[in-house]
Amino acid sequence: MKVIRYIAILVALILVLSIPISSASSLWNFTYDESGDDAYLSISYSSDGYVIATGYSMSQYPQIDVWTPLGKKILSKTLLPNSGAIGIASVEHDGCIYSTGAVDDGYDASDVFLAKVDMKTGKTIFLKTLGGNGTDEPRGIAYIDGNLVIIGNTNSTSGTFPCGEDGEGFVAMINTNGNLLWSECIHVGDSTELNDIFVKDGYIYIVGSTSSDFLTDILVMKLDKDGNIIWQKTLGGKDYDYGYGITGDTTGLYIAGTTFSGNIKGFHGKSGMSSDGLIAALTYDGKLRWIKPMGGTSDDELFDITTTFLGPVATGYTTSKEIKGYSGSEDFYIVSLTEYGKVRYEKAWGGSSTKEELWGITSSPYDILFSAGWIYTGKIVYGNVSGIDEDGQIIETAFPYNNAITLRIWNSIYLKGSKIAHMDKGVFPFIDPRYSRSLVPIRFVAEGLGYKVDWDNKNRIVTITGNSKTIKIYMKDAINSKTSFSVRKPTGESITMTVYEGSQVASVNGRNITLSAKPLIYENRTFVPIRFISETMDSTVKWIPPDGVRIIP
Repeated sequence: MKVIRYIAILVALILVLSIPISSASSLWNFTYDESGDDAYLSISYSSDGYVIATGYSMSQYPQIDVWTPLGKKILSKTLLPNSGAIGIASVEHDGCIYSTGAVDDGYDASDVFLAKVDMKTGKTIFLKTLGGNGTDEPRGIAYIDGNLVIIGNTNSTSGTFPCGEDGEGFVAMINTNGNLLWSECIHVGDSTELNDIFVKDGYIYIVGSTSSDFLTDILVMKLDKDGNIIWQKTLGGKDYDYGYGITGDTTGLYIAGTTFSGNIKGFHGKSGMSSDGLIAALTYDGKLRWIKPMGGTSDDELFDITTTFLGPVATGYTTSKEIKGYSGSEDFYIVSLTEYGKVRYEKAWGGSSTKEELWGITSSPYDILFSAGWIYTGKIVYGNVSGIDEDGQIIETAFPYNNAITLRIWNSIYLKGSKIAHMDKGVFPFIDPRYSRSLVPIRFVAEGLGYKVDWDNKNRIVTITGNSKTIKIYMKDAINSKTSFSVRKPTGESITMTVYEGSQVASVNGRNITLSAKPLIYENRTFVPIRFISETMDSTVKWIPPDGVRIIP
């Protein structure tokens, strides 16, 4: 049989953030429909800021399309025309796209292909195939330390992946000239399936599934770049559990998948009969931090996951009417959580007589998301490319966050535009429980917005200058106003904060204003209410629930 294991689909690539999708405006819109059904199966964001979609046409050839983030297509590349092939995934490095997929080998099976394409000219630099006497399918590709690593599944007993006819996973390291360096078979339980790959700090992380005794668990593995297994871990409950997507950030690994196991705390449906989406968080050493079923009482699945500054975001489909925005049949489904597993939002959107699923998701440095999926009308599969900012407005000329500061309460890491920055050790925005106000360290914010900050130690005055303004915060009272209070962090940890309070009256160009809460000195830094920023520095403050805030000059 041919490798059309991925059902005939066409992508709906949709840029989403924390907004109701049904009311969102389109940034860019693209329909890909040649002769019959056409599809993109994955999406990635390049190092120089381009959106890369990989898929196929039902006339049986892999397709790579590249856009700017604002929707201008700069490349449309066809590979292996009329070959019975599909494109599955791509990764960009140093101006070249490395794309992999499965091609009909002419013997009712398939081989893996790897193509290198110049992203600027569209020229194919090489196209090679790897495989054996069975069906070989790639599922993911990544760039690691000068080489490429491809993961997938095979039942070949000879050739590149001689792993056995029962069906096993494979991992292959290939250099950027397309030459195979090594390949390893992955066999866990009675059978193994590998579905996604993530690389960090020279290590390879893989998610998939393993089956034994008629049950299936999620499989997570860490390998070194020589293919040696550092650790492997299974996740799940008493029924069927599947791992589909993996990603990571500074907090650890995140897994997306599907569970039928009713004994996992928080499961919504009927054990063994209906499915929930599943998100799990692990450390890079394989320790489970938390696991959370997502969805409603009907079938829900999550296929891919990415991370943003505010936490992981996963996509899939839902058939549960309890999900906000659900309109019938199978709908697009997106879930956003904090790093601690608290739900920020879960939403559905789609048509009442169509079927929609999201298969892939990636994020830009601005936390604007790009997701890939399909729409089926009952006769044809089709889709579009749309772009949405977090307010549901069209972004016409540039992203609005180039000069913005994005903070998270209780977190010392913040964004200056799209770049990660760090506050001093022990310094982080926090909520003063006495006033129920969020306070931020004024120096980091003001300097990030282009203001100059000076400290008059003799008179205990913070002076902020810029944009034709002189702002003064008076902290002389702090010498004799030491106080302490307890706060509870999102982790559940309670801490006691000892602070020194200043005057609740500040001045702007000599005019006195009253702050909504007293400014504080904590860890030798002056903190002010976030509202003070918008009132005095001509900035817009936007809350991103539950613990994020973006300050836009």
